Amino acid sequence: MRSYLISALLASTWLASSQTVRLQLKFPKGDVQRVGTSMTMKMDFAMGQSMNMTMKQAEDAIERVVGSAPGGGGTVKVTIGKAVVSMDMNGKPSPMPGSANAEQGQTMTLQFLPNGRIAKIAGLEEIIKKSAQGNPAAGMMGGMNDKSMTDMMNLSYGGILPDHPVRVGDKWSGDMSFSQAPMEIRFHLNSKLLRLESHQGHRMAIIGMTGSGSMNMSGMPTQGGQVSMKTDRFEVTGTLVFDIDRGWFRTSDMVMKIHATMKASGQAGAKSVAMGIDMTTRSTYTPAR
Repeated sequence: MRSYLISALLASTWLASSQTVRLQLKFPKGDVQRVGTSMTMKMDFAMGQSMNMTMKQAEDAIERVVGSAPGGGGTVKVTIGKAVVSMDMNGKPSPMPGSANAEQGQTMTLQFLPNGRIAKIAGLEEIIKKSAQGNPAAGMMGGMNDKSMTDMMNLSYGGILPDHPVRVGDKWSGDMSFSQAPMEIRFHLNSKLLRLESHQGHRMAIIGMTGSGSMNMSGMPTQGGQVSMKTDRFEVTGTLVFDIDRGWFRTSDMVMKIHATMKASGQAGAKSVAMGIDMTTRSTYTPAR
């Protein structure tokens, strides 16, 4: 009996590893899901004296497919839900300016191409304006618009899913960039299909991701000077669970570590700033009909 069970297990493992699957987003009109995202970001700055900040945020949203294209792709309407945000400065709680839920109830639409990339985002600029009310920190996003947000979100969607059928052990990669003055980010993401699993009758693809990149802020304005940045470390690691049958994500866990040195020269002289960013995010996608 034991030898039969072992043989059955080996056979099922071999079949799973030899199976070819297509990891492609699907857009059945009317499909609805709830997205919960949590993020922890730690930032350290050293310029004469050190300063550290920790920000934690948890929020939810509703995604609804409002349109499907015959050749693939579709349009998804996103409704922003409630957010909970906290921040510490040098280990002490710091009040968050403005309201964390100023944009609650606001909507934007994402237009997806058949390959899973986002072609267009509409409505984001209105959400940013809403969140900026009474929040001076939102000035950091002053130059953000629908196009730059599209580029940033494609850092996630663009390189995660392959454009061809794969089997366990297969690898694929992609180069991505995001430019939003004065910042420019470029990185190379490597993905691998680690294994196939069954969750509540659905086929799941477990995808591992690693990447490296660079960050440039030479476009930052100075008083007649220059800004240069050296990226000492830029690493991305993560695991994605993709529901093959539903054609959408189930969970996504990502860790990003950035350490860089920025030098600026101007009328006040030269200054050097060492910066570190450690960010962890987790997203869960739950069908909500």
